[in-house]
Amino acid sequence: MAEESLKDSSKKKNYTRSSTTNRKRRKSSKKRNRSMSYITAYLPLAICMAIVLCAGLILFKNSIMLGSYSSKLAQGVGQSALLVKNNVLIDGKAYKGFNKERLVAALNKNKDLKVSDEDTAITIESSDGTHSYTYKMSDFDIKYDIEGAANRALSFASDASSSDWQREYYALENGTVNFHTLSFSKDKVQQTVNAIANEVNIKASNATEKRENGAFKVTPSQIGYEMDSKALFDEIIELFDNKDFGKTVKFDIKQTQPKIETSMFEGADKLIGSYTSYYSDGDDNRIQNLKNGCEKLNGQIVYPGEEFSVNACFNPCTEENGWASAGTIVDGEIEDSIGGGMCQVSSTLYDALLEAELNVTERTNHSMKVNYADYAFDATLAGDYLDLKFQNDTKKPVYIEAFLADNNVCINLYGEEIHSPGRTIELYNELVEVTEPGEPIKRNDPDMYEGETRTLYPMNGLTYDLYKNVYENGQFVESVKLNTSVYAARPETTYVGTKQYENTVYEQPEYDNTDYSAETDYAAENYDYSYE
Repeated sequence: MAEESLKDSSKKKNYTRSSTTNRKRRKSSKKRNRSMSYITAYLPLAICMAIVLCAGLILFKNSIMLGSYSSKLAQGVGQSALLVKNNVLIDGKAYKGFNKERLVAALNKNKDLKVSDEDTAITIESSDGTHSYTYKMSDFDIKYDIEGAANRALSFASDASSSDWQREYYALENGTVNFHTLSFSKDKVQQTVNAIANEVNIKASNATEKRENGAFKVTPSQIGYEMDSKALFDEIIELFDNKDFGKTVKFDIKQTQPKIETSMFEGADKLIGSYTSYYSDGDDNRIQNLKNGCEKLNGQIVYPGEEFSVNACFNPCTEENGWASAGTIVDGEIEDSIGGGMCQVSSTLYDALLEAELNVTERTNHSMKVNYADYAFDATLAGDYLDLKFQNDTKKPVYIEAFLADNNVCINLYGEEIHSPGRTIELYNELVEVTEPGEPIKRNDPDMYEGETRTLYPMNGLTYDLYKNVYENGQFVESVKLNTSVYAARPETTYVGTKQYENTVYEQPEYDNTDYSAETDYAAENYDYSYE
């Protein structure tokens, strides 16, 4: 029993120690957790406070330094009280601690050059000897300005209230600032360089051509010449700053080549494509637009690799740009709008491009057939989103000739004939699909009075493919599809007027029944009964 009691007692003691140890561990763990939570919560704040404190100390230190320097500068009120500061140089020499009187005397004593207005300041020549210029001191206002140099040196970084003071102060802290006793006009140096450049520089000009009276006239290209104006200006300024007068400065002239050489037009005078489209008389505005479009196209040159845009040539579509109001297709109907008729010019150009076999990069057909071009042979324009474009994929320029003659829009394309003499082509369209117009529809028209109607006849929708057959010496080679054109169907459309008539009420006028014959010389039949 005693042993059991001892064992129980030992177990209790062990349990007690174990419980105590566990409680201590839990308390220690809680403390650690609380400590970590405190650290996690307050660490960012502590870091921010440390950064703010460091920044404050830096600003405080700088403010003390600047304040000290400012207070020192503020002690001198008059110009005579100012002294030359450390790192301020005049003509490369230090005069630290000099006041104005002493500084002016020293600068006058140290003048190392006699300056006369008639002395040669500089000679400027081109490296190839084709240009030479000599200038005197007076041409650049070269003269000593001892007083001005002294004032500039003494006042530098001396006015703490100036907006430039801090910048000037740091300039002296980090290096030297040099002033010159000999002054000259930089503006006159620039004017001199510009005058030389205007004489030397010749812009390279491209060769171009113009067709007049059935023949081409080529304007030759011209080589350009160009000098480096900035390099010459900088060299002159450096010499003058160093009082190095009487020297000869040379500049190089570089040749610049034109992009279009005269030789590019050799062999580019062949008629490679041509087309005409008929127009009828009667609509003066439309004819004006045809003429305006041809005038804008005529003489255009498309160089190798370039893409030509008809919209870019024609726009803006405004009266100020020569366009008038004429019939245009709008939603399947003909309405007057600015530029009506320009599409006949673009369609005629398209057909000439097909004949020339040039690369048409963008083209759109009309929504309905036009009377001047067959299906798939037309090319419409609209704003800046429907365009006719082509690329010159030859090695020579393509020249566009456009004009009106005998009620025809005529367009000729000249360039290099890249195809063999035995090559011929045949262009034809082929009907692919017919779409029914659908059921008749009615629409209200607020511009027509009630009871009035207007009917548009139905049209089938048509899809055409355009093909090119190629022959060599009369033998068929290949057939190439050039485009697919879809013309929209239009159902029978009846427009019904909704505009109401105005109900006008006329008031009965009051007649004057006075017998004027009894009181005046007027006879009753002579009295005017008309109403104003």
